[in-house]
Amino acid sequence: LPYFPAPNLDQGSTYRASFSTNLALGQNLGDIRIDAHLTDKDTFMAHYSVSSNYEQNPNPFPAVPATNLHSKAQSWTARWTHIFTPTLLNTVQAAFYDSPFIFGAVGPGVNVNGMAGIQGFDNPAVVPEQSWPTIAISGFQGFQGSPSDQRPKYMRIRHVEFTDVMSYTRGKHEMKFGVEEMHRNDGFHIGQNSVGNWSFLGTYSGNGFADLLLGYPDNATRSPVQTLQGDYDDFKSLHFNDTWRARSNLTLTLGVRWE
Repeated sequence: LPYFPAPNLDQGSTYRASFSTNLALGQNLGDIRIDAHLTDKDTFMAHYSVSSNYEQNPNPFPAVPATNLHSKAQSWTARWTHIFTPTLLNTVQAAFYDSPFIFGAVGPGVNVNGMAGIQGFDNPAVVPEQSWPTIAISGFQGFQGSPSDQRPKYMRIRHVEFTDVMSYTRGKHEMKFGVEEMHRNDGFHIGQNSVGNWSFLGTYSGNGFADLLLGYPDNATRSPVQTLQGDYDDFKSLHFNDTWRARSNLTLTLGVRWE
C-alpha cells in the first residue's frame, strides 16, 4: 500500500491519482579522424566514433523507482593505401564495432515477493537480481515490473571486419580485386519472468483490488533467467569488377562476387 499514490482528483464518486511523469534522456557523441601522408606512396587514415545514450523511464507509480537504460556504440576504422605504380594500388582496411545495451530492472534490489511473504524467489540461480514483479489488477492501474520487458537484460553486438582491395588501371579498364572477412559475435542475458507475473482479477472477492489486499491472485507465472547465450558467425567474400569506358558516352560495369 505505501506504493499507491494518494488520490488528488475527484470525479463524482471516483477518486483518482493523476500526475505527469518526466522522461530523462541524455546522449554523448564523439568523433575523431586522422589522415596522414606517410610517404609519397603511402597514406593512412584512422577514425573513431562513439555514441553513448542514457534513458530513465518513469514508472506509472511515482514511489516505484524509474528504470535505467544505457546503450553505447563504438567503431574503430584504420585504412592504409599503398601505390605500387601509377596504375596499381592496394587498400587494406580493418574495422571493429562494439555495441552493448543495458536494460535495468524495475526497482533493483527490492525483494517485493519477500516483503509479501512469498517464498521460493531467493535462489540466485533463478532470480539473480531482486526487483519488482509485474502485478495486474483488474479495473485498476497495475504495477509494470521487470517481467513486463524481461528485465534486467544485457546485450552486446561485436563485429570485426577486414578488407583488402587491389585496384588496377589499364587503358579504358579500371579493375578491382578484393577479399572481405567479417566475424560477428552477439551475446544476450535476459531476465525473463524471474520475479513473477501476478494477476488479481477479483476471482475470490469480486474485486481485483480486494483480492490484492487478501493476497489471492487468480494466476501467476514465472520463468528462470536466461544466462549468457548468443551466436557467432564468420562471413567471407571475394569479388572482382571492371569499369570499362567503352566509348565517350558508354561505360560498362561488370562484376562477380562470391560469399
